[in-house]
Parts: sequence; C-alpha cells; structure tokens
Amino acid sequence: HVLLGHSLAAGEGVNPLGDELVELIEPWWSAGPCV
Repeated sequence: HVLLGHSLAAGEGVNPLGDELVELIEPWWSAGPCV
C-alpha cells in the first residue's frame, strides 16, 4: 500500500512499481461513500 500511495501522491513516472499497481487495482473507490 505504501508504493501505491506514493505513486498516487507523486504522480506517474516517479515510482514505476506504484504505477504498475495503479494499473492493476480495480477502481473500488469510484462507487464508494467517499465519492
């Protein structure tokens, strides 16, 4: 979760492993209560 959070905060291209995780996870947040 650290790599994912860093990638989301820093932006694409800074953290290649985090960028890969962003592509792999489902957008679970899009239908949740935080929208």
